[in-house]
Amino acid sequence: MKESKSIDVNSRGTIAAGLILGTIGVLSFIVQPGLVQGFVSVLGLSEADANFLASIEMALSLIHI
Repeated sequence: MKESKSIDVNSRGTIAAGLILGTIGVLSFIVQPGLVQGFVSVLGLSEADANFLASIEMALSLIHI
């Protein structure tokens, strides 16, 4: 049987990785208003269509397609 390595969840590296990955995950919500504004101003979409497109993007990111 293969021996598994234990991971110290209180180590500095593990905590730093959690902070970095947690921050990156939230960034998609922070840049969302700018993305929607870009859809409207650059692509010429209506605000409703731009919001719908942004909601599709967020839904797909949740299911990791």
